[in-house]
Amino acid sequence: MSKQYSRGPHPLSIFSLLPINNHARKVLEDPINAQAHLVSTHSNGIDHLDIGHFNSISGYTNLANPGRGMDSDIHMNSKYISVSQCSFEIDPQSKVITLWDRSREETTRVTGTDATKFDPSPNRRVIVEPDSDIMITMGSEESMRVRFWFM
Repeated sequence: MSKQYSRGPHPLSIFSLLPINNHARKVLEDPINAQAHLVSTHSNGIDHLDIGHFNSISGYTNLANPGRGMDSDIHMNSKYISVSQCSFEIDPQSKVITLWDRSREETTRVTGTDATKFDPSPNRRVIVEPDSDIMITMGSEESMRVRFWFM
C-alpha cells in the first residue's frame, strides 16, 4: 500500500507532532492513523501528525487522545503504551492547550528548553504551546518509548 498522506499540514490543524525515533515513525505508519487523515508531509519532506482539525472521540475540548485503546484518536500499537496514554485538551475561551498524562504509571513526559514540569498526581497536566521547544515522550520501557517534537 502506497502512502497517501496530505502534502503540508492540514489548514485547520492547531499543532503537529513530529516523530523523533522509530517508535514514533511506526505510529505514523499505522493504517488507522493514516485513514483518519492525521498524517501529512511537512514541506521539508518529513511526515508528522496533525492535531486539532478533527473531532475527538472524547469530546469537543479534547484535541487528541493517544493510546493503544479502541477509543484512542491516535492509535499506538505497543504494549508499553497505556490504553489511554495522554490527552491534548484546549480551553475554548483562552485557546490554551493542556497535555494530560492519563497513564496509570505516569509514563508521559515533557522535556526541552520550553518545557515545564507536570502538576503533581493525581491530575498530571502541563500547558504546552505550539512552536515551543518541547519533546513529548510516551511509554513505560526506556528503549521502547515513543518520542515526538511538539510543533
